[in-house]
Amino acid sequence: MTVNEIIITQDVPSVLYQIPFELTIAPNRNWKEVLIDTWHSLIQQKEPFSNTVIWVFNNRILVNKVPSQLVNNN
Repeated sequence: MTVNEIIITQDVPSVLYQIPFELTIAPNRNWKEVLIDTWHSLIQQKEPFSNTVIWVFNNRILVNKVPSQLVNNN
């Protein structure tokens, strides 16, 4: 991941981040499902009404609309 790929948008009253990741190989379907389920569980515990979305395609992962409150806490 390169730093210039992180997108920060101001969406009143919070700041949202879009964070891309690239893995060295494409994970299998079970790994992807565990990642997505774990992410949704984490978000629901921290930000129950969050619009955060995660996509996994081949070896790329994109986490979109991450609230600054979640980033600041972790």
